[in-house]
Amino acid sequence: MKYFLQVLTVLSVGFLCSCVGLRSDIVLNADGTGRISLEYRISRQFEAIGALDGNTGRPTVPAGRADFERSIKRLEGLTLSSFSSAEEGRDLVNKAVVSFTRLENILPLLDSGGGGATLSREGDRQLLRVRFDSARQDIDPQLLALVEQLSLGYTIALSLSAPGDVKLRVKGDREDLVIEESGRKAGFSLALSRFFRPGKELELEFVF
Repeated sequence: MKYFLQVLTVLSVGFLCSCVGLRSDIVLNADGTGRISLEYRISRQFEAIGALDGNTGRPTVPAGRADFERSIKRLEGLTLSSFSSAEEGRDLVNKAVVSFTRLENILPLLDSGGGGATLSREGDRQLLRVRFDSARQDIDPQLLALVEQLSLGYTIALSLSAPGDVKLRVKGDREDLVIEESGRKAGFSLALSRFFRPGKELELEFVF
């Protein structure tokens, strides 16, 4: 999610109120196929920015159906099953369900920058690893503090359901981290505001 957060930080500083919440729920079948349900909660002023498409080689933060469809078309093994958009208070809420043929197909959706979301094996178990970086050091601290306040109430969350037991491992700063584990499903949520503070690196591993 490195590039996602960099884009968000730069735009937030530039527009002073560009807040995004993101929830991703992965359901993995026994044959390796599955689906990921995505919910982007975007402030209306963020939606007004339009397509965040300055990097054509990567999917960016989808600000509408057209942006989302364009991002999905760039990725192999993905099919957009459904998409909806509705206004909820101050936010535009986009929801999508994407089917995948292999779990690795969705790594770009979890890390638009590449390298921050990886899939590997540990014996007979698989590891889905997601890394979060902290605030960039080249942005004015006062602006970061302001954006941190504006981002209150928004979260980033990810869950994984699999045929067998799912566990979560945590490395790094646990501030604002909430973890839920219940047999075949595990997940976490993070307050978005933590990403505008230095020294908040975090790595989470789903073991399944």
